[in-house]
Amino acid sequence: MADQYQDFDALKKAEIEGTDFRIRSHDRNSKAVVIAPHGGGIEPGTSELAEAIAGASLSFYAFEGMKQ
Repeated sequence: MADQYQDFDALKKAEIEGTDFRIRSHDRNSKAVVIAPHGGGIEPGTSELAEAIAGASLSFYAFEGMKQ
């Protein structure tokens, strides 16, 4: 069963940023942001798709799980 957390603060206390998860973002000062909250190993391909949709003009945010 996957780990479950009450909120992001609980996740940050239990996991190590850079080892267990990472956050990637590009603030392009756009009116829209393309978000991948289940990127990396959580739902493979999600971050790449969101980043491709954002391109060079929309802001982008991805939360990526890095655990095996």
